[in-house]
Amino acid sequence: MSLTSSIKKSLGILPQEYVCVALEDMPDRPSVFMTTRGSSAVIDVTSRHLFLGYKPLLIAIPPDDAGGELQSANQICLSFTHGEFKPGEQWRGFNSHANSIARLQLSQMTDDLKFPGLSIFAGEFGEQSFLPTRQALANKLVDALSRKPASEANVTGNLYEQVRIAYCSPRPISVITVKDDDLQNFFPTDLHGSLGSEFYLSSLRVGGMACEQVEHVRRLVISKVDVTSFRKTYSLGRNHMKTMQPVTCFEPAVVQSASGIPVYPHATSYCELELIRHIDIGIHRIFLYKTQAKGEVRSGKTLAHIHRYYAQWRINHHLSAEYFFR
Repeated sequence: MSLTSSIKKSLGILPQEYVCVALEDMPDRPSVFMTTRGSSAVIDVTSRHLFLGYKPLLIAIPPDDAGGELQSANQICLSFTHGEFKPGEQWRGFNSHANSIARLQLSQMTDDLKFPGLSIFAGEFGEQSFLPTRQALANKLVDALSRKPASEANVTGNLYEQVRIAYCSPRPISVITVKDDDLQNFFPTDLHGSLGSEFYLSSLRVGGMACEQVEHVRRLVISKVDVTSFRKTYSLGRNHMKTMQPVTCFEPAVVQSASGIPVYPHATSYCELELIRHIDIGIHRIFLYKTQAKGEVRSGKTLAHIHRYYAQWRINHHLSAEYFFR
């Protein structure tokens, strides 16, 4: 489908599905509030909810955020809002905010599909209002005409809506380093996050070489990345399905962790992690790690990305942000 730049701009069609941003340049990003059926409690989980998977959509929420309210909840609603949350609207039986730009309904996983003390929820339904009708129709047409390689990771229907919603919160793109003697690999991930100061979670595709490499080495480094390296970092995505290579095949690292694992050359900071255990949910293998060490490398702004629907919502509402297109 060929459209001139001016027509695409008018129709709200951005050139890439996921738009890179500097996390620090988006202080006005959405807040995320959790509600449960039959309760008036509203819990802010903006800074602690972890996006861990997209088939099914997986959100982990540490119990510190909600205590017993969270532990006993079979279903929750996450409302994505700009500004203060003012309950006053019912959505699918949950308290919500009338001006929410998106909502997710999720169900808690059974005990055998989560780590002790951590609640993991799977998406059931999502609804968003990022785009006005004309722009929404134009983007759906572009999506329908875009050919994607066949993959079990492809998402459609309402699951696609849930994924778009999850990516209205900027998700940091970090780089994992695995090393085994003189072989190593760098690969990016945006399905990850810390559990306080002691533990860390990340998620990879079951059956991928990156997944196998993490299980093999068990000790790795994950690095926050400077936004200026967005093209180079994105290009590492192909390494998820590559074997480890000699260290000389990679851009030289200027910093190593305490265990001698190379830190990604464009890192701003890093954590050294040791694998404890993992669980499989859908196409994802979720890894739980013990945080062994942390380090700072350089100053810089953190690479993250958002879905193009939310990026266009920001443009429509005159919210400033610098977008980086690959």
